[in-house]
Amino acid sequence: MFTINMDNWPLIVFEFSGEPNIEEHKQALNVWNELFTQRRKFIAVRIFHDDIAIRHTSDIGKLSLEWLDSGARDSIKEWVTAMLNITPESSFNRMKGMSVEKVFGVPGGIFKSTQDASQWLRLNIDGDLDYSLLDAFHH
Repeated sequence: MFTINMDNWPLIVFEFSGEPNIEEHKQALNVWNELFTQRRKFIAVRIFHDDIAIRHTSDIGKLSLEWLDSGARDSIKEWVTAMLNITPESSFNRMKGMSVEKVFGVPGGIFKSTQDASQWLRLNIDGDLDYSLLDAFHH
């Protein structure tokens, strides 16, 4: 299951839990596409609430790569100020070596808590943003 919270623009929060399926993944990609059409910079925060939410089937992986290659990678570079991925602590050690910058071309990282992600934002992203908003999302 995934939800999205756009109430605190430019902070856009995607939350994922449970086993991902292809239909929900398509919906999430459509939300990204809609965000790009707004032509406004935003900070993408992806919160994975459990280990299974991080794992993707080969179909989902293939769909994501096709989406990125069809122009989404360029749109991310243009419109996403930063991308923060918050994982369960049990997945953090496995995920922490992955590079948001290398994969998506934007600043960001893998974090084990919203507090760590919020601190990274404070130190790395300039702007008029209430960084404590991220702390409201419990991980």
